[in-house]
Amino acid sequence: MAELCARYPDTFSGFAGIAVPRDAEEAASAVRELERGLLEYKLKGITLEPGFAMTPTDGADDPGLYPIYERCRDLGGVLALTISVRAGTDIRFSNPEAVDRVAAAFPKLKIVVGHSFWPWVAQACGVAYRRRNVFLLPDFYGLGCPGHLQWVEAANTLLEDQIVFGSAYPLAAVQSMVEGYRRLPFRPGVLEKVMWKNAAGILGLEG
Repeated sequence: MAELCARYPDTFSGFAGIAVPRDAEEAASAVRELERGLLEYKLKGITLEPGFAMTPTDGADDPGLYPIYERCRDLGGVLALTISVRAGTDIRFSNPEAVDRVAAAFPKLKIVVGHSFWPWVAQACGVAYRRRNVFLLPDFYGLGCPGHLQWVEAANTLLEDQIVFGSAYPLAAVQSMVEGYRRLPFRPGVLEKVMWKNAAGILGLEG
């Protein structure tokens, strides 16, 4: 990823994939990997999937993850989380309450949530409205899944700067996702924000 971004800087922006730590030693190692990705390789942020490789009592707001979040914030990185009903030991792992607490603890940390907590769509929109550093990326859950039009309604009203397009490739084909999002009933001017302007703002690529 770092090599690809270095070779084609006008085309790709990369994130460092960080394994979810199981203890303090692994958390310290994760912080070092984060620093290598952001400082040495100039990546834009990190990705974590809190529902995997953790004990049943853990989630995105596990205190063991906070040193990672803190260092990401300090280095100006973006935190990309992947959270939906498919991860974790039960449905509570997809509840947006945990990220609400993280966003409150780190108000200067930009948090992008892939899969956008589906099926907790209304609650996800509520967290994003409450925490302006939270951005929702519904990807394929934004097309045809129960409640998907609530994300469109949110973008058309309260969250036009906080809904972000993503394909979830290779789980879905990029072109079909683009075509699908173009058919959604976004009001004029909102679609281009969702498709690229909001992401450009998050990544610091405006202008």
